[in-house]
Amino acid sequence: MLLYAQTFESVKITGVVLGNETNNTLFSATSPTIASLTYIKAQRINGPQDGFFTKSGDNIRYTSLSREKGIPENLSRIRFTFLMSDKRTPIPVNDFRVIINDIDGPNNEALATKCSRNLKHIATAEVSNLIIDSSLPDLNIIGSVEENEGPTSRVLFEFSKVSEIEFDNYANEGYLKDFDFSYSSYKIAKSRLVECDTNKEDLR
Repeated sequence: MLLYAQTFESVKITGVVLGNETNNTLFSATSPTIASLTYIKAQRINGPQDGFFTKSGDNIRYTSLSREKGIPENLSRIRFTFLMSDKRTPIPVNDFRVIINDIDGPNNEALATKCSRNLKHIATAEVSNLIIDSSLPDLNIIGSVEENEGPTSRVLFEFSKVSEIEFDNYANEGYLKDFDFSYSSYKIAKSRLVECDTNKEDLR
């Protein structure tokens, strides 16, 4: 089964402007479908554990500095904001996908995001060692077995009409996650259409 992304925005990370290897990094970005997009700001905004951002190819890499083991003690909440050339004005992105690579497990590697009306779809790779946990108010992706970085550690999120997205990142020291904002066809095994009622915090 394939998810086709021809109608989705494509964003490419082209460089680091400020704050390389810190928890507040400004990246230069381009998009053939979002003419005013110039930057993406990546920030660690909450949680007991820290980490830092770097450029990895045309992706953003987050490396955890957690010394804790298990969930939720090793949490780092991170935020990505799409910005115009003034580096301050947010840009609503109509429809886009982000693919996250390298979520190991069990019980010490995961990723979560809030269930909201802007989150439309989540999916794992065609071959996957990841589990989608729909327990509200978060949607969680959890590693099910210990593994090295590889194609089975991939998950896709589809968003609509957002200028920023946030993830709760769980990762032991030395582990990393790559965030890929460029669209592509994506072979999936477990796919869920997400409709979140933000008033009732209900997943239907």
